[in-house]
Amino acid sequence: MRLRSLPSPVDLGRFWFMLALAAVGVGNMGFHVIVSRLMGPAEYGAFGSLLALMVLVTVPAGGVQTLITARTARIVESGRLVDGTAAFGRFRRAGAICAIAMLAAAPLLQGFLRLDSIWPICWLALYCLFPVAIVVPWGWLCGQGKFAVVGTIAIAGTVIRISVGILLIQAGFGVSGAIMASVAADSCQLVALYLASNRVRARDRARAVSLGIDPRAAIGGVLAVTGLWLLVG
Repeated sequence: MRLRSLPSPVDLGRFWFMLALAAVGVGNMGFHVIVSRLMGPAEYGAFGSLLALMVLVTVPAGGVQTLITARTARIVESGRLVDGTAAFGRFRRAGAICAIAMLAAAPLLQGFLRLDSIWPICWLALYCLFPVAIVVPWGWLCGQGKFAVVGTIAIAGTVIRISVGILLIQAGFGVSGAIMASVAADSCQLVALYLASNRVRARDRARAVSLGIDPRAAIGGVLAVTGLWLLVG
């Protein structure tokens, strides 16, 4: 009589990752339901206009993240080490550039969106740093098969976002409070993902493959993910 083989840790991690992403989706919907009730129609309308700007960063970042995951997985399957040090630095700088550009455009955006205060856009500028910087450690960990770690961190980020959002909005921060909640959640996720990313040791770096993606592939991936988002969104 043959015994069924037990699922591997990677298979269990994938299953947990799938459940975690579903929980994050439900949590994000819950966040917007709660925020809309706490802020009211006028403030939530202003928050909605800022969400459109957030999508300009998060959707392309998701496309690059998928490419990094695939690139890392291919290197790991070949039996080689993946060195993400250079990629980590490049995407941190790219995130900083996005944040600075958003901050420079803050006065113009305030007038265009007819916001009463410039502070929500300033917080949004800070937020832009994190989705870009997160793509490398997220993709690196998923490509290494560490889905359970990423899923757990994603759920923790959602809990932080909802909790901080409720506290700040009830404290009177309004639209800024909702953006600050996303800043708090993504900053905590970024720190946790970087801590979970075991860097290649210096003595192993010479035989490791540096993580990178072809610019043309990156552009194609971003356009594909953006097009899919526009189609189903």
